[in-house]
Amino acid sequence: MLTNPTQSLWQIRKKWESRHTLSAPEWDVLAEYVQIGAEEKTQEPPLMRPAVPSRESQLALLDAFEAVYMNRKNHASQHSWYYFSNLGGSSTETLLSREDPDKRHKVVLKEIESSRKLLQPQEGWKKPGSIGACFLAAVRDEGVESARLDEVLAPTGRPSGA
Repeated sequence: MLTNPTQSLWQIRKKWESRHTLSAPEWDVLAEYVQIGAEEKTQEPPLMRPAVPSRESQLALLDAFEAVYMNRKNHASQHSWYYFSNLGGSSTETLLSREDPDKRHKVVLKEIESSRKLLQPQEGWKKPGSIGACFLAAVRDEGVESARLDEVLAPTGRPSGA
């Protein structure tokens, strides 16, 4: 699928629009390009108006990451440290528990909320870390079945896969 990414992304879009379930490899490719679109060549602080990616896109991506994270197969995610650092947690005084997966989960959720707060002001919002990297890792490695990804990432009002 990555040998001709434009064609692959076009086929994924057509499949999604026709309300067919995406396969795990299709979700992987899509997540890879979501990360690229969200994080490659972004300006800090955003100088373009409108900013690319926009505040609304960043919020939607954060919501998508949170949805995948909340539906992960194993509650004790092996990627908690990765999410924590990519969401900016390593620059805070918050500590991530080595022993307690429930505490790690709560800290990741706290970082998601902190990221959401950075995006709240219409003017002067700040890009909150590498949400695209978190989304890519969650889609690829958290064990969420592709049919479940279709369901939790479908826009409001879109029926789940056919």
